[in-house]
Amino acid sequence: VAAPGDDTLSNNDDEFPSTSLDGSWFLKNTANFDYSVDDGKLKLTLKTGCQSFPYCVWYNDSKSGAFVYKNITGDFKATTLVRPRSAATPTSPVPVAGSPFLFAGIMARDPASDSGTENYVFTVSGVRGSDNLTNETKNTENDTSTTIKSYIYADQTTADIELRICRLGQTFYMFAKESGVWVQRADVFDRSSTNLANTLQVGMITYNYGTNTDIQAQFDYIRFGEVSSLSDCSID
Repeated sequence: VAAPGDDTLSNNDDEFPSTSLDGSWFLKNTANFDYSVDDGKLKLTLKTGCQSFPYCVWYNDSKSGAFVYKNITGDFKATTLVRPRSAATPTSPVPVAGSPFLFAGIMARDPASDSGTENYVFTVSGVRGSDNLTNETKNTENDTSTTIKSYIYADQTTADIELRICRLGQTFYMFAKESGVWVQRADVFDRSSTNLANTLQVGMITYNYGTNTDIQAQFDYIRFGEVSSLSDCSID
């Protein structure tokens, strides 16, 4: 953990001000998605090949969704403003009709997952079947996604939301900003029995499960910060 006031993690921030993605980012599964940077946003769009089973998903041992990440060491908070929009009509939210699962958000993943079993946590926004527009959190341990919670939005006209993952040792907290206030989700993921590495792949994801790929995941920014206590997790 950095010394008090030494916020070196913020050097990894990106407001996407250019028309190209900064070279410090790593991209996983580029055969399954396209990306662009414009209008001050990173935009990820799934390719049509994701319409066929097993789709392009982050679930259990499936690791084919889009992922744009940096390697982050130690405790951290990672925050993004995500806008899950229709790829066909980017001014509209991701479509509910015919969309079993279409999501976008942020993930913290163990690098050993690249050659072994999947281990990660994430928080995403989008469509979750009959839950309609919702925030979903997930904890995957050794290829098994066992903890999935859904927070259905009262306002079903948008899935745009600020999301945050906060790491304190082997405990991961999920936050969402509601009415300008950071709200801690009930899901607290304790990875002390299946430790995640000290350095994790942390960044932006989008994925589908089902034949519909009509999602453009728009990210206004991603920001990183040092934390030493749970109270730090809810401070901008």
